[in-house]
Amino acid sequence: MKSALEHIGQPWFRVAEDVSREDLQGWIYSAGNAASDLYGPSLDNWRDEAGAVIMKNGKKEFQDIYKNHQNKTLSWSYWRLINEQNDPELQRVHEKYYNSWNWFSKRSVNAMIKLRKWDWSGKFLNPNHRVDVGCEGMKEVKECQ
Repeated sequence: MKSALEHIGQPWFRVAEDVSREDLQGWIYSAGNAASDLYGPSLDNWRDEAGAVIMKNGKKEFQDIYKNHQNKTLSWSYWRLINEQNDPELQRVHEKYYNSWNWFSKRSVNAMIKLRKWDWSGKFLNPNHRVDVGCEGMKEVKECQ
């Protein structure tokens, strides 16, 4: 994603890389994943399935921004985030895994969200909350200010 960010200059790619490399691989994630491996579907399975949905359903937008990046404002990042987090297929993936995780796995995912946004609610299943979390990393985007 780093090369896409350098080529295209859209903050969405930076935030996506941060989430992939930091939030979904850190110590809190690892602890939750270990617990979920023992008692239910792993966080790794959720991360992989959600990532595949994001890439599949965003393919057209990714192709368009790659070809036409010089004609796009930073608003593209905001609308990509909105479309992604309000995607019914992605929401179903989140609900499927979240509702089958044990108590500790749910708390680990909520903790990742809380630490990212400094919000103690951990509203993982709320698409608007996930947009707010994404916008925290894109302060240069007008719609996120």
